Amino acid sequence: MAIPGISFLVLVFFLLRINSYPDTLFYLEFSLITAFIFINMATAFIYSQFCNLLQRNTDILLQQQIKLSEQYYEDLSLSQQRLKGIRHDMKNHLQSLSWIAARITPKSRETEELQEYLGQLIQDIGEASQILSTGNMGMDAILSLKIGQAKEQKITVHSKISVPKEMSLATEDSIIILGNLLDNAIKACRENPEEKRWICLDIHYIPHSLFIRVTNPLPLLPETSEGHEKNSGFGLKNVRTAVKNYHGVLEIQEEKECFTVKILLYDL
Repeated sequence: MAIPGISFLVLVFFLLRINSYPDTLFYLEFSLITAFIFINMATAFIYSQFCNLLQRNTDILLQQQIKLSEQYYEDLSLSQQRLKGIRHDMKNHLQSLSWIAARITPKSRETEELQEYLGQLIQDIGEASQILSTGNMGMDAILSLKIGQAKEQKITVHSKISVPKEMSLATEDSIIILGNLLDNAIKACRENPEEKRWICLDIHYIPHSLFIRVTNPLPLLPETSEGHEKNSGFGLKNVRTAVKNYHGVLEIQEEKECFTVKILLYDL
């Protein structure tokens, strides 16, 4: 914006000095003044167009990122459902093999070890098959992914979820809200010893409303234990923006040992 300012000063300077020159120089000064005015207007126009172009490009990139995220979680949900079916069939096959092994005679140490091995595989498949299934594809995908990440960090997740299969909650908003809340909770738990790593997740649908509550222990490390809400960074900021889309309410409670985020979304 320096050029418009300089143009204005030059314009004032010429206007003050016009009466000091002969009439023959008037047209030269008038031409210079006109040129400065044109430069000023052109600069303002170019700057305005540049700002609009930058905003449009930012919006396009954001929409592309949202679409890619939606596609990723839809593909993830479909893959989880296929994997769940494969595990179910595999469990049936292993149970059949275990039944056959139990009836092999005469008994030997090898058959007993085979039975124990098959039993352990059946148990492992049963535990691995406990994929979160709320019936809502977008929510299933993000919750399954984040709960899986939590378990990899030795974090115990206690969840109570009751939602309908169809809601007017956009997939991108469920990803932003649940993804960021669980990311923050996982990050806080990682800074605690394993016995203090836990997350409580409650999601309940009330007619036309959705209640979400995420609770986790505050990090014990001195450098991160203060101002946990502030340290959550852009995560909570993005959550607040998504909550506003549903005229919702976000409440944060930071107690002595726990950090809780409560959200209530309307018009669903």
